[in-house]
Amino acid sequence: MDYVKLAVSKDTSRESLMHVYRDKDRLIATDGHRLHWKDSTLIDTPHYVDGYNGIFPEYLQVIPTKAPSYKVKLSLDRDQLNQLKS
Repeated sequence: MDYVKLAVSKDTSRESLMHVYRDKDRLIATDGHRLHWKDSTLIDTPHYVDGYNGIFPEYLQVIPTKAPSYKVKLSLDRDQLNQLKS
């Protein structure tokens, strides 16, 4: 849980981000810039670990469901290639 706590927000204007949240199968924390989670045992009802009563953001919306693919075309002449090698 120490890893998850690293992402807990210190911003008092965003109180729901100042706590570790327990979803059905993971512990989650975010400060709005980074998101840490750790898989955990299954529970019936999602809740905040410390008893805070608030709404945790929909964190799954910011996690990509598939890896992005990038296509890059690189053109080099022999001299440029040799420069990269050295």
